[in-house]
Amino acid sequence: MCGLREAIEDFRARLARVYEVQPDRIIRDANAARRSAKDYTGRWFFELVQNCEDAHASAVVVKITDDAVYVADNGDGFRPGAVESISGTDFSDKPVGAIGRKGVGFKAVYEIASTPQLFTLDGDGLKFDPARAAQWLRQNGIDCPEDRQPYQWIPFFLSRREAEERDEALSNLREYSTVVRLPFKSEKGRERATKHLGEWPSYALLPFEHVKTVRVTGGEMPFETSVERDHDRWVLRDSRQPGQTDWKALRRSCSPPTECLADLDVHDLERVQQVGFLVAAPIGPDGAVRPADDPMPVHVFYPTEELAPIRVLLHAEFLVKTDRTAIISIEKNRFNSWVADKLADLVVKFINESYQPHSPAAYLGLLVPLDSRGELPVARELWKRVLENASSKLLLPDVNGERELRIGKSMMLSLTVDPGHARRILASTPFGSRLLHEDIDRDAEARKALRELGCQGLNDQNVINAIEDCAQNNSEDREWIWACWRWLAPWLAKKPWGDERQERIKSMKQLPIVPVGARLLSAESLKDQIVTWRDGGSAQGIPDWVPLVFVDNWFRDQVTGLDDDDPIQELLTAVDVNERKDDVCLEALKRGVSQY
Repeated sequence: MCGLREAIEDFRARLARVYEVQPDRIIRDANAARRSAKDYTGRWFFELVQNCEDAHASAVVVKITDDAVYVADNGDGFRPGAVESISGTDFSDKPVGAIGRKGVGFKAVYEIASTPQLFTLDGDGLKFDPARAAQWLRQNGIDCPEDRQPYQWIPFFLSRREAEERDEALSNLREYSTVVRLPFKSEKGRERATKHLGEWPSYALLPFEHVKTVRVTGGEMPFETSVERDHDRWVLRDSRQPGQTDWKALRRSCSPPTECLADLDVHDLERVQQVGFLVAAPIGPDGAVRPADDPMPVHVFYPTEELAPIRVLLHAEFLVKTDRTAIISIEKNRFNSWVADKLADLVVKFINESYQPHSPAAYLGLLVPLDSRGELPVARELWKRVLENASSKLLLPDVNGERELRIGKSMMLSLTVDPGHARRILASTPFGSRLLHEDIDRDAEARKALRELGCQGLNDQNVINAIEDCAQNNSEDREWIWACWRWLAPWLAKKPWGDERQERIKSMKQLPIVPVGARLLSAESLKDQIVTWRDGGSAQGIPDWVPLVFVDNWFRDQVTGLDDDDPIQELLTAVDVNERKDDVCLEALKRGVSQY
């Protein structure tokens, strides 16, 4: 097996033969390298960390000096067979399951460095150098414009041991198997690199399987971030932030069906034998899984420029475009369509597993969709699939907190007043077994998610209809009757004047809510009577022809104990239930005499 020096020399020899036969290839290569660097603006560190992950590294160390930035890892080292991939954009040496796009990732470093160097095991290394590339081209009789020399494609061997003797920072990283040294093009390049590192989000560690820590030293803002992965609960620490963040995570991998692979080339086929997925969200102080504060990008190991449809970290090994920031169309690509289906299924599974009995509504907030999803093709397609899965697979808590309901069979309250008493009213109706848990009444995020998912809502009119339809079956249920009064009173008070108030009064007079003789009667049916209550004495001796009706004593006891400003006082007046006073009895006597 050849070493790194031999692999570099062999590659350059083959490249010289290609340029001799295809002179126009020189310009194409130079232009391709420039485009790659431009496409990857601001992403060089993401790309290098992904290379560390592909090498099975657990730790990444970054050292910033005045003239260079060093990125070191403790992975498997740089293999001689990878020379071809790091030197061009047509090949990839990444292992099965690693997502890349034909090896263009390393070209991102040219944003901040023009002479990148890579050092690996056994004292070996390589570098890309415009001056040496120009000399090599001349030595091989290859003519090309000075500003179109494809030096990014022409590697040269570099002794790590000799470089360490001249570079103290590099020498201090001797324990690491691979070190990338990026000499800054200028002070502006250093500022840009420092800015990119300072903005690197700690949650970018989550999609990886191997990398656990990233430590940045030197520069103006040193920091360390790490992740501890323990089953489905992961701990993320970032020295730039106080404390730690706990995350719930669900990771899966599976093999794609053969019919999804027809459009893939041989390199892509190698990388997708096992496709990885991850869904993760932060855990709040109360132990409930919560959505992130801001919209999150879809990750393909690194964050893309595609926003996820929900505020949850979504990672899947989609096929991406050559700039690796955009996902190839989910609608038009069979492989990506399959990945999207699997990811949506995992999202719903994750949300089901995020349910906490002590906080029954919190997990539904994970499903609040991005408002702008309709304008974003990836977010739109992912949400469509999440919606389809949730319709049949999302488990919802009933009134007892048991997750026995589905979207199509559940109902949430969409009322203007007092959902608590409305629940008592509806419990004895056919709606009762379909009602969602009361915590959802108080959780705006959960309610928004359920509306977006198509969950049916019960409104004020549904409650009024339930009172009318179920009154006779509940005529002996004092708690139910009092719940009706408790709900109707604030409903009436919502309209303190005007025509709408009069319409509400008219509606309530039709409802059988007045308990008389162990029956429930409507104010309309009692309009020729004066309704009041006994004052504690006997009502015997009142002639039958006196139009005086007494509510049941238990109801009297309820209303006489009310405060003067209780909304039920207005409701009593609206439905003509009068306080027992002498003038009430006198009015009944006068009315009886007149009728007689």
